[in-house]
Amino acid sequence: MRQLVVTLSGTLDFVTRDGEHFTIAPGDILLAEDTAGSGHAWKLIDDAPWRRLYVVLDKGAPVPFKRKERP
Repeated sequence: MRQLVVTLSGTLDFVTRDGEHFTIAPGDILLAEDTAGSGHAWKLIDDAPWRRLYVVLDKGAPVPFKRKERP
């Protein structure tokens, strides 16, 4: 099931199953489409706990966000 993961606190070093590597910070919203298994890895890179909010999307629901280009 697809879901939005909203980071409320904590900063992560995140790696996808495909090897894409990026940082997730408070306020970032991640669209998680591959939620089965353990296809990703992450570790905290600050002292705050990772607090997040999950928004489960209905099948076929539109996601009105654009991908943030990372430097």
